[in-house]
Amino acid sequence: MKTMKTMKTMKKTILILTVVFTAFLSSCKKDEETTPTQDPVIGTWKLDRRTSGGVESNPNDCEKTSTVTFTENTATFTWYSEETVGGNTSCNQSDITNFTWENLGNSNYKFTDSSTNEITNTIITFGQNTIIIDVSDEEVVLTYSKQ
Repeated sequence: MKTMKTMKTMKKTILILTVVFTAFLSSCKKDEETTPTQDPVIGTWKLDRRTSGGVESNPNDCEKTSTVTFTENTATFTWYSEETVGGNTSCNQSDITNFTWENLGNSNYKFTDSSTNEITNTIITFGQNTIIIDVSDEEVVLTYSKQ
């Protein structure tokens, strides 16, 4: 009698352990790895037009070679301008500025000048293969096309 009672208790214990173990295993599924999405600003963009103080200007062919290149957390603005010396006009790199950038959400980006640590908040609007960078503090709007 004692043996049957012991066997029933063992069967119940094994059944309970099996249910608990199975529940434990099924709740331990592998977490799905999420791939972070790349910010759409990343890439090299070529200057199309600019607006300063509300006045739009079309850059000349030389100025249109100016670019901004965004990597994971840096942005390099490379500016070109025409220079005339002795009657000869050439297109030369006139400035290069490096920034770190951060996407603050809702098209708001923060740029920090790598040499001065000056912070500029901007709004970047995305179009089809274009970005519009609005630096409202300086009343400057720059439109770029994806290269």
